[in-house]
Amino acid sequence: MLKNEKGFAHVLVIVLAVVIIGSTGVAVAANNSLPGDALYGIGRAIENAQMRIAFGDDAKAARQVDYAEKRFEELTTIANDNAKIENIDIALEQYERGLEDALARTETARSNGVNVDDVLERLTEAQLRQAATLQEVHERVPDEAKEAIARAQEASVRGFERSAEAVGAERATEIQNRVRGEKPNIDDLLRGVPEGFPVNQSRPE
Repeated sequence: MLKNEKGFAHVLVIVLAVVIIGSTGVAVAANNSLPGDALYGIGRAIENAQMRIAFGDDAKAARQVDYAEKRFEELTTIANDNAKIENIDIALEQYERGLEDALARTETARSNGVNVDDVLERLTEAQLRQAATLQEVHERVPDEAKEAIARAQEASVRGFERSAEAVGAERATEIQNRVRGEKPNIDDLLRGVPEGFPVNQSRPE
């Protein structure tokens, strides 16, 4: 009983910290910070606290996908800002970790019997869009950032392949068709995907 009470008290402390800190100017600034900024670690700590109090595997999976999308925004913001470009490798590391955490969280939820199909579909589509966008970013960033952007693109394609397999052939094809309408370059990105993989079914010859 005492152990349960301590656990509850620990969660309560986290909740109060998130409520109090989340309402301060420091928290707002930390939330808007970028990799390499002084407040970035605080922003990530707040995210971790918010994850701890998210209820249920489905909520945790959805939140983790939100964070992965935020890591993508951070990466592209730095890539497009010459004053921040020196932090591109830090942003890349955070992006790769964010994708892996999102994939792992959704896979854990599914293995626990939780229906996270909508979350998984959102992650699958996001990764494909990100891969296509990163190809465009790669063409315009300075030479010193091109390797990091290429690695990020590889990570997004690998993540797409992994989550697309989980959502199944039909839904993966629907996602590919939706994204192709806005990002025709996805076919170039997916030419290396093994034959028989779901996304190959609707690829133009």
